[in-house]
Amino acid sequence: MIEKIYIPTLHRVDNQITYDHLPDSLRGRVVFVVQEWERDQYAHDVEYLVLPPEINKEDRYCLAKTRQYIYQTAGKKKYVVIDDDVKFARRNRKYFGEPSNDIETKRFCRPDEVEEMFTKFDTYLDEFPVCGCYPRDLPPSSTEVSLNRPVYTTMFLNGEFFHEDLKTWDLTTCRTGEDVNFFLHLLTNGHQIRRDNEFLVSNNSMKKVDSFIWDTQTAEDSLKDVQTLCEMFPHLVSYVDDGKGYKGQPRMKVKWKDAYNNSEVLPI
Repeated sequence: MIEKIYIPTLHRVDNQITYDHLPDSLRGRVVFVVQEWERDQYAHDVEYLVLPPEINKEDRYCLAKTRQYIYQTAGKKKYVVIDDDVKFARRNRKYFGEPSNDIETKRFCRPDEVEEMFTKFDTYLDEFPVCGCYPRDLPPSSTEVSLNRPVYTTMFLNGEFFHEDLKTWDLTTCRTGEDVNFFLHLLTNGHQIRRDNEFLVSNNSMKKVDSFIWDTQTAEDSLKDVQTLCEMFPHLVSYVDDGKGYKGQPRMKVKWKDAYNNSEVLPI
């Protein structure tokens, strides 16, 4: 069973989008991951994981260190790490060559459908260390699942597969490329990722909701993150400056399938 739903949160005490859209049956598993200075501001009746005082917003790498702290704390259980500003949606199954199930494409999930998604992903985690949802804003996929593609903003994890390796992985050298870094460590060490293309995730930080991390990220910051990953995975990551990154910032191109297919290509 998926035991915990970790929601890292910062500067959103009264704007918990993810928590508010979870069904009541799942809210009892929520763990808000908060920085020490902000803990007293929260009054939600949930479990809290308070970060060590040195992991705070003044540290450029606080996001990556927060993720690593969650992975280490969660241990070998099944759990979820989810941004605090997302909603889940669902795709009509006609896009996968099946009869229409009368779902308006990309419509947001009902509470029972979120429960169904968690049950479905729990079975995925018996075989895969990480699974997640397809982005709601992208065109529909023609297949229900894809292998070895990134699953941003919402990660379902089974620490049994990788927890022992965490101490050897360098996961805290990027400010905003921390998920790419984690996924590439998984793939290059022979672990696969399963993405479900029926259930979708909508992330508000990339749209209109304020985000401390992204609102303080400069083009120089993004370039540094990209360069770091290019150095760590020179055969898998390359630099792209085509103006299509977040707010026109530099971005990276990642050879996701090569990362697993050539899993002997390890980080330098």
